Amino acid sequence: MLLIPGIMLTNSLRDMFGGDTITGGIRFIEATLIAVMIAVGFFIFVQILRRIFGEVIISNVREWSEWITVIIALTASFFGSVGYACTFNTGGKRLFGAGFGGFIGWAAHLTAGYFYVFRAYEVFYSSNSINIYAEIMAVSQLHQRYFWYLHNAACSGRNAL
Repeated sequence: MLLIPGIMLTNSLRDMFGGDTITGGIRFIEATLIAVMIAVGFFIFVQILRRIFGEVIISNVREWSEWITVIIALTASFFGSVGYACTFNTGGKRLFGAGFGGFIGWAAHLTAGYFYVFRAYEVFYSSNSINIYAEIMAVSQLHQRYFWYLHNAACSGRNAL
């Protein structure tokens, strides 16, 4: 739910009604593009399911066992996050990392839903797991860039500090 751009759409309309027409329009276009990319990610996943299992399995969702539903939900969250990451020109390993982040968030959401009845716990645990994963990825990217800069400066004979 963190990736769905409902808040962005609301803020864009607030900006437009508040007199900031250009800012509101740009934010509205950005939120719409993000929503479209998430939908494209899920659409690709549904097409993959149809190619693998055929039309019958798509129409009989209620007859599936619980673990198949969980696997499909986790895979759909992966592809939805990949579609969202494509909005920001993400590619290569980072595209897989973004999809894995969506997978982790949805897995935490489903796990919390299995153990807790109160829905706020599900949202709390899934948002915290996504934030922890994002922090780990950001720190690893920061260290990689910093070490690359130090290595580049040392090899070229410049003072790195």
